[in-house]
Amino acid sequence: QAARTLMPSGGRTMAMAAAPMTPGEDTVRAWLVTANGEIPLREGVQTFGRRDGNDVVVADPYVSGSHGTIDLTPDAVYFTDTGSSNGTSVNGAKLATGQRTRIQDGDEIQIGQLTLRIRYRGA
Repeated sequence: QAARTLMPSGGRTMAMAAAPMTPGEDTVRAWLVTANGEIPLREGVQTFGRRDGNDVVVADPYVSGSHGTIDLTPDAVYFTDTGSSNGTSVNGAKLATGQRTRIQDGDEIQIGQLTLRIRYRGA
């Protein structure tokens, strides 16, 4: 699957080169929501950061090369900062490195200059 790229755009987040949906699109249970669209999340752990090779590449100088992970489990979405330089906040609360945080529908996630949200199916 191709990486999805997020870029800041005048204080907004712009999703670029989102991977096309594959068969089974109706099984998607959560999306990463940006100011300009939504990226479907797949089951399991997805890496995000500035460096190529991440599942979600964030083109923002304030995002670390390997910033963190998004983990979609059968029950929830979890966000973990894996040691970024500038940190990650959820609803204004800074996450400790390695802190696995359950994300509720609509929670605001701040990484670098980007503000993201998670949307669950049916919410």
